[in-house]
Amino acid sequence: MSTKNKTIYLATALLGLSLLLHLVALGYPAQVVFDEVHFGKFVTAYCCSHENFFDIHPPHGKLLIAAAAYLGGYQGNFAFEDIGQAYPEDSPVAAFRLVPALFGSLLPLIIFVILRQLGGSLTFAFLGGWLVLFENALLVQSRFMLIDAMLLVGIFGALACWLAAERSGGARRWLWFVWAGGLAGLAVGTKFTGLVALGLLGFLLLIRLLHSVFVGKPWLRWLLVGLVIVGSALVVYGAGWLIHFALLTQPGDGDAFYALDYSVPLVARFIPETLSLHRVMLEANYNLPATHTYTSAWWSWPLMTRSVFYWVDSSATIYFLGNPLVWWGIGLLSLVAVASYLVPLLRRLALERPLILPRQLWLPLVGYGGSMLPLVAVPRVLFLYHYLTPLLFSLLFSLLWLNGQLKQVRVNYVMRYYYVAVLSLVALTFVWFSPLSYGWPIPGGLDRLLFWFPGWR
Repeated sequence: MSTKNKTIYLATALLGLSLLLHLVALGYPAQVVFDEVHFGKFVTAYCCSHENFFDIHPPHGKLLIAAAAYLGGYQGNFAFEDIGQAYPEDSPVAAFRLVPALFGSLLPLIIFVILRQLGGSLTFAFLGGWLVLFENALLVQSRFMLIDAMLLVGIFGALACWLAAERSGGARRWLWFVWAGGLAGLAVGTKFTGLVALGLLGFLLLIRLLHSVFVGKPWLRWLLVGLVIVGSALVVYGAGWLIHFALLTQPGDGDAFYALDYSVPLVARFIPETLSLHRVMLEANYNLPATHTYTSAWWSWPLMTRSVFYWVDSSATIYFLGNPLVWWGIGLLSLVAVASYLVPLLRRLALERPLILPRQLWLPLVGYGGSMLPLVAVPRVLFLYHYLTPLLFSLLFSLLWLNGQLKQVRVNYVMRYYYVAVLSLVALTFVWFSPLSYGWPIPGGLDRLLFWFPGWR
């Protein structure tokens, strides 16, 4: 089988398995889970009541969820008051959760593609997709009415499109740049932390621009690329806000945070209202005063010392808890990789010799820093799920480093055995913790086998 056919086969397998894991029993539990209590209210406002509301996040992710709920027949007849509140029998519960599940299903494929684009072998690219596929925390966050799946697809999809543009030519190249900007706009429009997508694209653009200037190649085209990316990002971002204001035409709770003149036509008030609202959103987000039992410090996230409770009913429960083999394995590999470059770097600096980090490594490293460092400076409470973007960048970094270390090693039976063993152990660990991800009932007394540490409960 040719490499191209193998790539298509493995990519299809990842996508098919991911769709199965995300869509199975999507309507279960038929109760409000975690922040569905908040996002459900936003969906009701968009599709039914049209009452103005305030949220610290931009509207794009919520609009996509609302569109699916509306098409699913939701009539706005549910209050979303408490976690664990039962949905009425006529509520399209699966439709509420469909968009996040579909976006989450794409993540293993996107990571697989990025690893290949950055020079990873087919073996390691599939391993990366497999680790994302059987990652419990990512599954939980993309099987309910939450918006992080759209954020992650926007960020890593934008990176994949940029890398595809670099490998393309002609009109297709520019189309990939348009897609890169559009997905970055979606990322920012879902959560402001999605700005890392635009920042990473800007960093790549600056590198290309400076290189062209220094070597005497045409550089004006890179300015045009920047305009295309920024333009497409602004179109997507602005379109979401335009729809937001077009739908929220009635007074509501949001009026307490920012005043709208509902008698003024939408085009006349769109841009000033949006700019004013952004200031209020950023201030509210940064200075969020609430405390929470399941908050965790940023430095503890790679160790996964604190989970987040999402739902409970009798003997069944759902927690945001990752696959330990994936989280700790990635963390350990990343530490080893950084150490392997840190010692030579210090030695070369002492000798005034620069150490050049390969592109396939510095790119995810920049992404990790760009997504992690802003969270370190945030004073509000944060949770383990805020680490999902840095987690995926560290996965790219560690696997590409390991792939580079093993490139010169001849593949033999023993290595194939270890590879299959890793794939199997990751999948088995996923299955072991799946009751906490899907909310399957746990026989009495056996829950202690899932909660390994006090901080996980």
